[in-house]
Amino acid sequence: MKYEIYAGLYEEKNEGWIWTNDNSVKSGDYAQIKSKKGIFVCQIRKIDDNFRKYYSQPGSGRITLDCSKNVVVASKYYRDILGIDTDMPYYFEIKKVTNWHKKLLAMLGHPNDAIKTSIILAIISCCLGSIGLILGIISILT
Repeated sequence: MKYEIYAGLYEEKNEGWIWTNDNSVKSGDYAQIKSKKGIFVCQIRKIDDNFRKYYSQPGSGRITLDCSKNVVVASKYYRDILGIDTDMPYYFEIKKVTNWHKKLLAMLGHPNDAIKTSIILAIISCCLGSIGLILGIISILT
């Protein structure tokens, strides 16, 4: 599908979501966004009247969102992954994700390093806990 791309808000540069008016996904869903040059999973936020007013407020230096078309507002981090910029419309796919492992990939690909680190530590902790459980069961059985 063809989308008009707008630059994300500066204060949201380290957030793990994009804004869209695409009706195939709901706000809070995780979605896989795929272009010819890249792919990522992130959380979706729906563009509503409040966001439109905030984004397009006078003096903000941003242009008015044209929500009569399919629109995506994404940070530079996600635009770089897709290999796109804000100067022209692009074709890419937004598809809802329900698999837990793809949601985990969203956290591993998060723009905030603190989130990435905490997810990596959580995975390591689960692995070490599983090893400890298996060794405990083995020692009880022998």
